[in-house]
Amino acid sequence: MTTTINDIADFARILQEQPEWTATLRSLLLTEELLNLPAQFAEFVQETRENNRVANERLTRLEELVQGQGEQLKVQGEQLRQLQELVQSQGEQLRQLQELVQGQGEQLRQLQELVQGQGEQLRQLQALVQGQGEQLKLLHEAQTQMNARHNSIEGRFANYEGGYYERSVRNRLLFRARNQFGFVGPYLAMVNDAQDAPELSQAETLALNSQTVTLEQVSDLHDTDIIISGRDGRHLVIEASITAGENDISRARLRAETLAAITGEPVQPAIVTSLLSEWTERSAVNAGVVIFVIPFP
Repeated sequence: MTTTINDIADFARILQEQPEWTATLRSLLLTEELLNLPAQFAEFVQETRENNRVANERLTRLEELVQGQGEQLKVQGEQLRQLQELVQSQGEQLRQLQELVQGQGEQLRQLQELVQGQGEQLRQLQALVQGQGEQLKLLHEAQTQMNARHNSIEGRFANYEGGYYERSVRNRLLFRARNQFGFVGPYLAMVNDAQDAPELSQAETLALNSQTVTLEQVSDLHDTDIIISGRDGRHLVIEASITAGENDISRARLRAETLAAITGEPVQPAIVTSLLSEWTERSAVNAGVVIFVIPFP
């Protein structure tokens, strides 16, 4: 097919009517670089958009970091301001302290003069004290002798009171052994100022001969204040004290164990007292020691 082209308008029309001509003409007129330019431009645009996105993200993070740094700077600025105020306040306190020290300097000087003026009086007083030393030594020796005599009198009086208290409670303890513990025919098997009951003496001899107990144990048992026995083979080992304590509880338990070993019969440890603290009462109950509270005198 032959086509006549008279002017540029005919050429443009033919290119529009024949798109394949346009492609052929473009390949003839343009270099390969120019032909690839649209694709490269599209790729450049895509890379530019990606770079812009990454840059925007970095810029956003940078803005957030700068904003955080700004907050920190603001806090640090406030801390710096407070520190400056503190330094100023301490400076004022230091100035006042300096004035106080200067003001006390005169008082210190006056005090030193006073001490120096009293030196002679102190020397005279020391001489007087040294002169009285022998008199104080003699007075101390006399006081020591007086205290020893006082303690001796107190000890004898306490022993007298304790013995009187022990004798005064015997009948009441016999009554309680019979009515409170149900002893049959209770009697005083051992007291400090009377002969031991024959039954107890015989049991001690047999226990010593059989080596059931030692002589030391029997000797300690004889320091017991009161032992009440019943015709039914039961016993009470009693420590008597106007003011009972832990030692009385321990002695009652130990001596009750010795008597049980001697007789082979039930023995109940007990204390009789006029004054009883809560602590002593709890200690006795925990140790299984019976308590008799009988007033004195």
